[in-house]
Amino acid sequence: MTKNSSSDIPIELHISCVIKKRRKQLNLTQKYIAEQMGISIQQLQKYENGQNKVSTSKLIEFSKILKFNIADLFIGYETNSNNFLKEETFIPKKDSNAEFYQKSMHLFSSIKCHRKQKKIINMLTLLLQEEDNNWI
Repeated sequence: MTKNSSSDIPIELHISCVIKKRRKQLNLTQKYIAEQMGISIQQLQKYENGQNKVSTSKLIEFSKILKFNIADLFIGYETNSNNFLKEETFIPKKDSNAEFYQKSMHLFSSIKCHRKQKKIINMLTLLLQEEDNNWI
């Protein structure tokens, strides 16, 4: 299990905390979220408290209801991985979008400095805005 190097918490607990924090930021009740997801309040509490792992399909549901990008779940979480990808293996192939996304997430999660992660997100946001403006 991957651990946070600073506080030694499992990634699953980190994700649970981020989901709970986001729900509170939006001032949404557990009842509302549970109803939207078709689960019980007790199940939502288990997700938010880290008692139950959140499946990938549930993460997608959370991301839609709580309006966040799944990559945001990993901001602030540090890994101890030294398995950096070589630059040439990072170039996407036409039929490997999932692999490209996975490699992107691995590289991003390898960045230990929260400030650097925010800079990357800001840069990507600017690039996306620039791209959107070119379509107008």
